[in-house]
Amino acid sequence: VVLLGRAGGLCDRFGARAVLGGAGVLAAVALLSLAVLASPPTAVAALAVSGVAYGATAVAVPVATARHFGAARATAVFARVFTAWGLAGLVAPVAAGAAYDATHGYGAVLVSLGAAAALAGAAGAALPPEPERS
Repeated sequence: VVLLGRAGGLCDRFGARAVLGGAGVLAAVALLSLAVLASPPTAVAALAVSGVAYGATAVAVPVATARHFGAARATAVFARVFTAWGLAGLVAPVAAGAAYDATHGYGAVLVSLGAAAALAGAAGAALPPEPERS
């Protein structure tokens, strides 16, 4: 809960695209570390860092949506974003389970997710600059 308040402040200070870029990097590092260094302490640290990255993303996405599309359109646009987010939350566990069944491990899943997180971070960092706020 404390971090979510901090992520909002980071969005105000540095912009949502910086927070989205940083969260993607954090998630990628955590997931790839877990794929390479599988141990209980690594798992705990990686899950904690992943949680931080997810929390920051959960704050920065609506902030970026509102700032880029304005208050009048933000609700309609974010509804689409949130629907895709929910769909990914339903599909990803099934896909990860299928990958585990095919490979008998989560290494490939973690590497794939780490790469996706890095791409998401790059996409967030590449967002256009936020319009000036008054």
